[in-house]
Amino acid sequence: MKTIKNIITEEIQNLYEANDIGGSLWGLIKYTGGYFKSEKQRDFFLGKLERQNRAAERAGYGSTNALMSGGEVYGNSYTNFFYMDNEGVTKVVKHTRAGGDKVTWERSAENTAKALSGALNTDFHKAMRKYIDGYNEQYKQIQADAVNKAKQIHQDASERDWNTVVTYARKGELKRQVDAMKNEPRIAELPFIKASIYLGEVLQKMIDDGIAQADGRPWGNFHPEFHNVEKSGANYGENFGKLLPQWQTPEAKQEFIDKMASE
Repeated sequence: MKTIKNIITEEIQNLYEANDIGGSLWGLIKYTGGYFKSEKQRDFFLGKLERQNRAAERAGYGSTNALMSGGEVYGNSYTNFFYMDNEGVTKVVKHTRAGGDKVTWERSAENTAKALSGALNTDFHKAMRKYIDGYNEQYKQIQADAVNKAKQIHQDASERDWNTVVTYARKGELKRQVDAMKNEPRIAELPFIKASIYLGEVLQKMIDDGIAQADGRPWGNFHPEFHNVEKSGANYGENFGKLLPQWQTPEAKQEFIDKMASE
């Protein structure tokens, strides 16, 4: 028959397993330096700590004043103790059977600054990715519309023909090829040629408007609005892909984050 202490001890274990929120607390440490983001978040974590402490005290263990989160690595179990005050996490102590207790993180001005800088960069890259993805979606939509229109001009026109004009763009010959077809009266009115000219002109306009790269491709990870994308022929320079100077200040990054959040 279970004793009251057994039942309460199981209650602590159930709380420990059901509320294993170590990932959330590490996330708080990573992005805010351990500080709660809101009163609601503070009440959530401190409420869990209070329930854990009450269960521990009823079992005769005394309160730990730290939320517990555990795991196992290569068969070796560990427990992290997240100590908190009204502002957030103050310290993390890792306990293992072999090594005992070890402080793995502590609140400090340096750790807070590092976390906030990392969070800002993460949010900035998310906003930048959203911006670049918008260009890529626009590219795909214009491409699809252009291919459909080309099919109306010539029933056999397809995405393969679009890829052909992209190939000319990559060779730096797109405008020359389109002009050559337009300036040849004998073939310029043929449906297939008219469709090719149309596709070439659409792609050239996308390049001119910055919706496509100079070689006719959609933007990948880098965009000239943010990055150095200059190449020497087919070769990338050592600064290729690096953020432009105007985007390297925290103020500029935050302003762009706020702008994208409002759209």
